[in-house]
Amino acid sequence: MRSVVLAVCLACISLSTVSAADAWRVLDAKNDRKNDIQILRQTGDGRIWVGSQGGLALFKDGAVVDYAPPAGDKLSGAVWDIMDDGHGGTWFGVADGVYREAKGTLERSLGGLSVARVVVYDKTALVALCRNDRKETFSVQIFRAGRWTEVQALADQKISNLFQKRDGRVFLSVEGDGIRELVPPATTNPPVSMLPGAAVATFSEDSAGALWCGLSANGIRVWDGTTWTTQLPKLKSAVTAIEEDGAGRIWVSTAAEGLFMREKGAAEWMNLLREEGLLTIAGVTRD
Repeated sequence: MRSVVLAVCLACISLSTVSAADAWRVLDAKNDRKNDIQILRQTGDGRIWVGSQGGLALFKDGAVVDYAPPAGDKLSGAVWDIMDDGHGGTWFGVADGVYREAKGTLERSLGGLSVARVVVYDKTALVALCRNDRKETFSVQIFRAGRWTEVQALADQKISNLFQKRDGRVFLSVEGDGIRELVPPATTNPPVSMLPGAAVATFSEDSAGALWCGLSANGIRVWDGTTWTTQLPKLKSAVTAIEEDGAGRIWVSTAAEGLFMREKGAAEWMNLLREEGLLTIAGVTRD
């Protein structure tokens, strides 16, 4: 069953050409990036970026090399997100703000906040999910026309995750109180509230465009754009990941109840790891 690669406890990398005959090799044997790699991302120019607790690096000529921009600001601290804006710029969500790299120059765009996610929004703007570590508060910032503005309607809410659908719509989970959808222009329009009181742990989108919200307990809520339905309502542990493979099967990993799979068009779910006991699976992805 090659359509899914699992990660237990740590991270998962899926490569379309991996087979049983392939060999793995260590790319960063010195391990001097403070060990914890947060994100790997290839941008449109072919570069492969490595974001870690220790900073930013590039995979170049078969090795992981610390990134040192020839001009502009210097980036330090943990890198949480990397985003290609499609216009020659690469944006980095970092422990001390947002940085943009273009044509060899690195510039800090937003400072004083720890930034977990950065996405293109409404074609002309960016959205950043931020945390003020000193005040232990969260915020959503919009970058438009050269300046950052906080979404005041979300200023007093504890945002735990940000997800963007393929059509560009942005959803945020609020700790213990469902999700919010940003409505352009998000700095003036109030967000749409959904699933009040629900603890949403993860997001996904299927091939039909339906939004899947994995809960901390009681399964998954699915929104097709008009109606909410429930899947796996008897789950007691958190849903950690949801993925649809190329054959239309839906895979769900959980924090303590193993792995579930539903065939395309079927109503019943199968627990494929039942004989292994209560497994904690951190992620699932297609190859």
